[in-house]
Amino acid sequence: MDELRFEDLLAEPKEFEFRGKKVRIPPLKVKDLKLFMDVSDPEKRVDALVQIFVKTMKEIFPERSEEEIRELPATVALEFFNMIVEANNLQTEVGDEDFQEAMTRLKSSG
Repeated sequence: MDELRFEDLLAEPKEFEFRGKKVRIPPLKVKDLKLFMDVSDPEKRVDALVQIFVKTMKEIFPERSEEEIRELPATVALEFFNMIVEANNLQTEVGDEDFQEAMTRLKSSG
């Protein structure tokens, strides 16, 4: 058996189909795990969802500004968040009301 190398620990983006197009969702990093922990806290949940979405979109589309990302339709954020959770093998109990509030804040905080 080979010895474990640091490179063996690095995760590759996971590929999904979004509206008939290929998209690669980058893995979250150790420094991002606090955001997923914050999703469990009702007082921090909305801000954490917004931050996770914006961070992921900036990695996928680095040429786009945060303002442009915040102007995307709320349905896009919901679809992408589902892919982010699946790409990272994470599960979270976030209800529709949480997404509604997150998307409202996403639009108003740009």
